Amino acid sequence: MHLHSMAAPRPIEIWIDALPTPPLKRAVSERRPLYEIGSNMDRTPIRGSKAINRGQEADDLELSTPRALTIPHPADVSMCASPSLSSESSMNSRTGFSDAASSRSQGLKRRRSESPKKRLANLTLARYPVIQRSIGALRDLPSGAQTLAKNMRRCQLRVGILHPESRDTMRPFLDIDSDDEMTDRLFSDGRGLVGDAPRIADMMSIVRQANENEAEQASEAAWNGDVHTALLRVSLRCSKWRDELRCDNVTTASIEAGAFSLPQYRQGLEELGSRIDFSIGIRLADDIKRRLSRCISSLNPTLYEPTRWSPTAIHIETKLTGEGWRAAQSQLSLWVTQHVAKLRELLALADQPEGIPLPVLPVLVGQGHDWTVLFFEDHVDGARLYSGFSIGSSKNEVDAEAVCAGFHFLMDWAQTEYRLWFEKMILHPLLESISSRECH
Repeated sequence: MHLHSMAAPRPIEIWIDALPTPPLKRAVSERRPLYEIGSNMDRTPIRGSKAINRGQEADDLELSTPRALTIPHPADVSMCASPSLSSESSMNSRTGFSDAASSRSQGLKRRRSESPKKRLANLTLARYPVIQRSIGALRDLPSGAQTLAKNMRRCQLRVGILHPESRDTMRPFLDIDSDDEMTDRLFSDGRGLVGDAPRIADMMSIVRQANENEAEQASEAAWNGDVHTALLRVSLRCSKWRDELRCDNVTTASIEAGAFSLPQYRQGLEELGSRIDFSIGIRLADDIKRRLSRCISSLNPTLYEPTRWSPTAIHIETKLTGEGWRAAQSQLSLWVTQHVAKLRELLALADQPEGIPLPVLPVLVGQGHDWTVLFFEDHVDGARLYSGFSIGSSKNEVDAEAVCAGFHFLMDWAQTEYRLWFEKMILHPLLESISSRECH
C-alpha cells in the first residue's frame, strides 16, 4: 500500500470542490410571430424565417386579408405571393421574386378588390366588349332609339311633363309666374297619351321623404324602400299600361347558369356577382307561362321566381346621391350583357336567324334624388352603352313629375315596341314549336 495515495487533499482542491455548481444553460427560444404560424397552428420552427425582414412582413400583411400566413423556405421564395404594388420594386430587389409570380399575385389582388373604373375598363376588353359612348345629338343614337330618346330629352328640358288639367294644383309649386312662357311649356295635351296625372298628395309625400333621406344621410336600402319604390309604384299605377306591365324589386335576384337551356350560353356565369335593384317587365298570361315552362327554364337570365316568366324590358340600378356612377354602369352592363345572351338563346330556340338585330335597350340609374336613362345597343360581337339624359329628380314636386313622365314614356316603349318585338320574334314561335311537339 502506497502511503501517498492516502494523503489528505490539497487546500486548492478543497476550495474548488466547495464552489457551487452552475445551472445548466437552457436554449432560449424566441416567441414566434404570427406570420410563422401556419393555418394548422404547427409549432415546428420554420427554417430561414429570419430572411424575411419587418418591411416584408408589413407588405405581405397589407396585401392579403387578415389570416395566418406561412412563410416558405428561402429556397422556395420565388413562389411566394407578391407584396403590394407600392413596394414591388424594393421587394423584388430584397427577395428575388420572379416576375411571373408577382404578376399572378397582382392578378389575384385585382380580382379581390377591383374598382368600378377598372371593371368598366375591363368590359371593353371582354369577349363581348361594352364600349361607352356619349350622346352629342339624337342622331348619334340608332334610329330605333331616337323617338324614346327624344321623349327623354323632353323630360330633361321639362317640356310637356305635366297634364293641362293639373295647372291649378301645380300652381303653388311653380317658381315663376303661372302665365309665363316657361310655365306654359311644362304642360302638354300629349302627356295624357302615356299616363294619367299622379295625385299631387303622392308626389308631395315622395318629395318630403326624399329630402328627409338626403338630410339624414339615409342608406341606399332606405332610399330604395322609401323613395325609389314609391316613385315606381305611383308611376305604374298611373301608367296607361298598368295592367300589362309590372315593376319588381330584384335586389335578391342573381344571374344563374340554370336559367339558360343551351350549354354554350352558360360559360363564365359562375364568375358574375352583379346585381341590380329594379326591373320593369311584361306580364304574360298564366297559361302561356305554364306552356313555356315545359321547354325552357326562364325568360330572363335569372331563376328569381317573381320575374322568371315576365320578360324584362328595362333594368334599373340605384345608388346614393352623387355616388356610384361607374359602379352602376358596370353592374348594368354586366347584367344587360347576360340579358342579351338570354335573348340570343331564346331566338335560337325559336329557330330565328343567327345575328338578328335586337332592340336598343334603355336602362335607368337612380342616384338618390336624380334619375338618368342610358341606352344599350347590341352588335352581336359587342355592345355600346350610350350615356343618356337626366330626366328629373325628387328634390321638388315639378322635378318629381318629370321623373314620373319619364317612367311613363319608358313604360309606353316597353308595351308598344319591346312587347311587340318579343312576341313576334320569340314568344309566338316558341309557343308554336311547343304546340307542334305536343301534337306529335
